[in-house]
Amino acid sequence: GGPIHGQSIELKGEAEGDILLPVYRYLPQLKTDTCHLYVSKDKGQSWIYRSNIASDYRQTIHYQEPSLIQCKNGNIMAFLRTANAGDHLYTAISKNQGKSWGKPRCRDEIIGHPTHPLKLKDGRIFICYGYRHEPYGIRGRLMDENGDKFISDELIIRDDAMCGDIGYPWAVQLENGHILVVYYFTAEDGIRHIAGSLVKIEIEI
Repeated sequence: GGPIHGQSIELKGEAEGDILLPVYRYLPQLKTDTCHLYVSKDKGQSWIYRSNIASDYRQTIHYQEPSLIQCKNGNIMAFLRTANAGDHLYTAISKNQGKSWGKPRCRDEIIGHPTHPLKLKDGRIFICYGYRHEPYGIRGRLMDENGDKFISDELIIRDDAMCGDIGYPWAVQLENGHILVVYYFTAEDGIRHIAGSLVKIEIEI
């Protein structure tokens, strides 16, 4: 078991139709939060534990709120919120439908949490995340189609929040190619609310 605060996926290609559900929980023996994966082969009617996505056996970094995406090469990438790691994004890769995972990788370029990954129509990956440091707001960035590297500068979607009580963005690409990013926000009036921003991304040719 464990909280679900991130994106699940339905697999394409090999293992077509399997649903992968990421969760996280605190493990007393590790004294940290750890991320895990469940799979459903019957459209969500039943679930089976599949694997440990990320744990820090040094008992330092907490891995939390995992979100998944299937890259163009078929790999599954998990985007992990962290604690005790400078608020940096970490990612982990599975090359076998989530049965096992490589060592989590620190993505030094990204500070913020949690991250929502969106596969664009041209195959690239757009990520968005809350930025709970001054100036508080919502940010985003483009990755290549397999998540190996970042291919754009950081995009500041908003930086006008009153405080760090913001975030949890979720994105969808519209028919015209623009990206709608929805999140919760606390503005100068102090009222927490749901807001959205439109992001225009150049189409890769």
